Parts: sequence; structure tokens; C-alpha cells
Amino acid sequence: MAAYSDLNSLKDKLSEARRQAVSLPGADPAGAAASELTELQAQLKVELSLKERAERREEAERQERIATYAQLVAVEAAKAKALEQARKDFEKREKKLIMERDEYCDRASALQTSAKEYKEMCERVEAEKRVLQRGLERVHKQMKNVQHRCGGDGQSDTETEPSDSDVGTSSGGRRVGFFGRLRGRGRGPIDRSPVRGAANHQSAELAARPPLPPNAELSDPGPRAPSGEAGAATEDARGAAALAAAEGLAAAAGCSSTPTSALSLAAEEEAELRRKTTLTAELEAAQREASEASAAAAESAAEAADLAGENERLKGLMKDLERENIELKTLMGATKKQCRETLADLERRVREGETQRRKMHNLIQELRGNVRVFARVRPFLPSDKAPPEQKPWISVNADGFSLDVLQAPPGQRGAQAQSLAEVSHTFHYDKCFSPGEGQEAMFTEVSEFVQSALDGYNVCLFSYGQTGSGKTHTMQGVGASAMRGIIPRAIEQVAEYKAQLEEQGWVYKMKVSFIEIYCEKIRDLLKSNEKKVPELDHKIVRNEWGANEVTNCEKVAVDPKDNDAIEQIMEVAARARATTKTDMNETSSRSHSVFMLHLEATNTKLNAHINGQLNLCDLAGSERVDRSGVTGQSLTEAKNINKSLSALAHVFESLSKQAAHVPFRDSTLTYLLEPALSGQGKTLMIVNLSPTELSVSESISTLRFGSKVNKVELGKAKRQITAGSTANEKKATR
Repeated sequence: MAAYSDLNSLKDKLSEARRQAVSLPGADPAGAAASELTELQAQLKVELSLKERAERREEAERQERIATYAQLVAVEAAKAKALEQARKDFEKREKKLIMERDEYCDRASALQTSAKEYKEMCERVEAEKRVLQRGLERVHKQMKNVQHRCGGDGQSDTETEPSDSDVGTSSGGRRVGFFGRLRGRGRGPIDRSPVRGAANHQSAELAARPPLPPNAELSDPGPRAPSGEAGAATEDARGAAALAAAEGLAAAAGCSSTPTSALSLAAEEEAELRRKTTLTAELEAAQREASEASAAAAESAAEAADLAGENERLKGLMKDLERENIELKTLMGATKKQCRETLADLERRVREGETQRRKMHNLIQELRGNVRVFARVRPFLPSDKAPPEQKPWISVNADGFSLDVLQAPPGQRGAQAQSLAEVSHTFHYDKCFSPGEGQEAMFTEVSEFVQSALDGYNVCLFSYGQTGSGKTHTMQGVGASAMRGIIPRAIEQVAEYKAQLEEQGWVYKMKVSFIEIYCEKIRDLLKSNEKKVPELDHKIVRNEWGANEVTNCEKVAVDPKDNDAIEQIMEVAARARATTKTDMNETSSRSHSVFMLHLEATNTKLNAHINGQLNLCDLAGSERVDRSGVTGQSLTEAKNINKSLSALAHVFESLSKQAAHVPFRDSTLTYLLEPALSGQGKTLMIVNLSPTELSVSESISTLRFGSKVNKVELGKAKRQITAGSTANEKKATR
């Protein structure tokens, strides 16, 4: 362009030289013109050579800066990758510690259960020991009773010449022997005849037997009587024999007692013998029971000793585990604290790295002068009538900078078609957002771009896409919650950044205007309709700062910290904007809306003045009439929308080809955005996409247009900052 201007100036000089040569008398007009032309051509060549050299040097420096920043971006990406790996290692370590803690808890629980079982076992052993002890005491008592009874009877039987005091009973109150009872009949002194001597001899033999020791077993005087009828017969026979012996002794002794008395005495003696035999059997059983009880007591004592040892071992193990638990808790606490600090530091470094990456990327894009392009895929809506398992036909890749478009084989539809679908196209942009990413993630990438308006740049951000793809939701959002769009969030961001700049001495004035372009005509969305004032004629004019303004348009002074006022402005504009219902969208926008934030700042300390403008555009969606089903006035609106979007496409196409003429005036929209699209400002386009299968073909067209726009180089943006005196002079002349 500079070369063309130089050539025009040379042509002007050549024409002037020709006129002067012709006016001179006797001069050769052709020769003078030729010499002047030769001189001017030589001068032009020198100027062009110098300019080309300067441009080459500037281009080399710019490429060098781009390479340097690209290296920095690569280094930051590597750092971010290392931080991500460190975070993953930390998570693995934390999971390992949690597993060790759970294992320890399981071991402690098992030991507690074992200790409880051991305690119950000890209680059972103690109870058994008490039972055995009582049994032993009872057995010893019975043995003493048996020994005492056996010892008393033997002593009574050994008496041969008892005194009169021993008649009937012994010293222990027990019964006396057989012959003692015979002597105790009260018949006077016994006649010591030869017969009596024989009787006494027999009694002496009985008395001569030694007494039974306390623990000795009694001898059986004869074979024991068997049980049952045979036993009864044997007992009768023995009783008869004893009776005959008693009668014989009585006859030999010359006793006057009757046979019946002798028989009863013999029966009593036989009963006494049987009782001794029974007591002997009971004693043997008691001794066996005592031996078994002693063995059981010894075994219980040994088991108790083993259990006591096991108890001590378990107590030691419990102490070790408790000590290990305390150490582990201390270690876990320290590790958790360290992990939290490390995680917080890693997250901070990741955020810083991401911020640095974004700054580097924006700086590279600014050096290149490219139009930045973001792509966003909206989630399925109820109106799409998609099944729950349906996946978007446009999928964002994990890198966050590319997306794939799926296409099903011909003739296939529905979920089965998607399972057979293949990737047909892949597109790369500055940033891509999946359906799961919300408004906050979207604005984070836009925030620094919005702040440029406060630094004195003319910034333009617009959403583009087919109808029903989520453009208005992206720009305006819903309510004052997390669903807020870019416009209210941008105002909040401006308020925060404005507060920081005011601390440095800057004083800001902010005004807001909100318009729509309906059928190529401008409408003011903030005008008061109370008196039904007719719409004024609006024109686009260029102000002294190089930005476009709309005449007769309401400019509302706002405080960016006043959220209620901003929300009220958004509601008023939303009610006034033209919308209608189509087959593709319940509230289809029928116009392009442009939110304009006019910024003016002054710093008396620096003697500087800044003017900036932020244009946030919500473009109407391109639509196919056969799908939207519009007629009448809606059809006219659709034609004007598609016409203006085509004009925008022609503008970007001319810019990409660096054509000498760019058709900004073909549309009201492009004419309004001319300062931002002609290299004087910064531009960002958000491509909005529908996830449905029916929109795939239109989505591909939109993505292709976005790729073309992303390649457009507008040049480095110009900052609108001037000295304070110059700004005051401009205000005075205005």
C-alpha cells in the first residue's frame, strides 16, 4: 500500500514537472519530462530498496520472536507435563498409604477379635477349674468319710474281750462286732467250757486279722454275687450257710438263744460285709475320679499356662501395633500435610503454567496478527429428542485444540449408525470446548482477551454458528449464577481489572450501548418504549479515536461493580430483541446483537489518555429454510441474516488474500466491525456447534469457515493511547 502511495506521489510530481516544462519558453517538454521521470524512477527504486530491506529485517525479527516464544511455550508445556506426572505420582503414593492404613486397621481388628476370644476362653477355663476344684474337694471328702467308716468297723471286730461298757456300740457310736453283740445279750458271764474255748478260738482268729489301713482296699470274703436271679440264689445260699454256722456256734457255746436270733445276727453281719464291699467299690471309683480330675486339672493348668503365655504375647503384639499405629498416624498426618502442601503448590504451578501458556499463545497470535478462533459443542437439549446413551457427532479430542466430526455410512440412522460412524473431518483451533465444559471454563480463556479493552485496544468478540447451536447462551447466558454468559462475566472482569489500574492512578469512565441489526437496519435495544417513541435514524460514524459509533443511540453510564444494573440492562435488551419460533429453535434470534462497552481513562501522573472499546456480538444463526420451515416475515429475516453472514465471509476471504479492496460496506454488520477487522484491533470468533446428526453437514461448513478465519492475519493491533495534552486538544475541537 505504501508503494502505491509513493507511485501516486511520483505521478503527481511528474505531472507537475511536465506542466512547468511546457510553461518555460524554448524548453523541450519531452526531454525535460524524460529526465525528470528518470530521476524520479531512480529515487523510487532507492526508496523501494530501502523499504524492502527494512521490511525483511522487521520480518526476520518477528520470525525470531515467534520462534523464541514458541520455544518458551514448549518449555512451559514440558513443565506442565512434569507437574502433571508429579501430581499422578502423588496420587499413587496417597492411594498406597490409604491401602496400608486399611491393612493395618484390618490387622488391628483381627487382633482385637483374637483378644476377645482369648478372654472368653480364659473365663471358660477358670470356670472349669472351679468346677474341677469343687469336684476334687467333694471326692476327698467322700474318701475321708469312707476311710473313717472302714477304719471304725475293723477296730470293732478285733475286740476279743470287750468290757461291759463296750456292749452294743463302739467308741465312735458305730455298731460293735458279731461276737460283741452275742456277749451283749444280758445273760451274765460266759461259761469258759471247751465248747466255749472253740468258739473263742474262732473269734480270736477273726480278731487276729490286722485292721484295714485308711486307703487300703477291702478284700472280698468270697465271690461277689452276680446280678439278677443268680445273684439272689447265691445270696440265699450264703445266708443259709451263715445261719447254720451261727446255730452251730450257738449250740457249741450252750447259748439259750433261739435260732431266729442267730439268723438275724448272721444276716446283719452279711449286710455289713456287703456294705464294706460297696464302700470299697465307691472308694475305687472315687480314686479313679480323683485321678482323672487331677489329670484334667493338670491339663487345664498347662492349657492355662499356654494361654497366659499367648496372652502375654498378644499383649506385646498389641503394644507394638499400638506404637506402630501411633507412628503411622503421625506419619500419615505429616504425609497428608506435606501432600496437601505439595498438591496446592502443584496446582498453583499448573495454574501459573496455564496462565503463562495462554499469555505466550496470545502473544504469538498477536505477533502473527491472526484472528483467534474457539470452537464449542453444546450438549443435547430436550428438543433434540436424543436417547440418553446418544453421544455427540462432534467430539473434542483430549488435547483441547482439535475436534473430530463423525459421519455414518449412507442410509444408516440412529444409535446403530453412530456405532458404524467414522471420523470424516478433523479441525484444529486455538481452543476447543466439549459439551461438559461450562461457562466458567469458556470465559477463563477469554478473560485476558477482554482485558485488552482497558488497555486501549478495540476488541471484537463474536459468536458464529447455525441456528440453535447455543450462540446466545454463550454470549448472554441465563440468570446470575454459574450459567452467566460472556457479557456479564466480561463486565465483572473489567471491574476487577479497573480496580487494579485505579490503584496506579488511572481514572475510568464507562458507558454501555446495546443495539441489534435487524434486516440491515440498526435498532437501539436500550431506548425507552414507555411513550412509544418511533425509532430514530441511526448511522455509523468514525470517531477521533478510530472506533465506529452509532448515532442517536442510548449510552448508559455504568459501574461495572453494580451487578443489578448490568443484569437489568441485559433483561431490557433481551426483551427488546427480535426473536421467533422455528422448527429448529424455540427462540430463534432474528437479528445480530452488539453489546458495546466504551472505555475512557486518564492518568494525570503519566499525562496519558486511553480510549478502548469492547464489542461483544451475538450473531444470528445461519439457517436452511427447508429445515427451519419459516415463511412470510420470518423468511425475509432469514434472507437478510444469510446475506449479512455471506458478507462477513467475503470480508474474511478478502483479508486472507490480502486484497486491495475489502468489502466492509456490503453489510451493516461488517461496516460496524470494520475497525476491529481491519488490523486496528483484536478479534476472536467463537464457533458454536450442534451435536446432532442432522446438523453434521452444516457443522462441517461452519468449521471450514472457522478454519479460514483462523488463518487471516490482521497485523499487530494498535493501542489507542495519547498524551494528555493531545487528548484535551481533541476534546476541545470535538
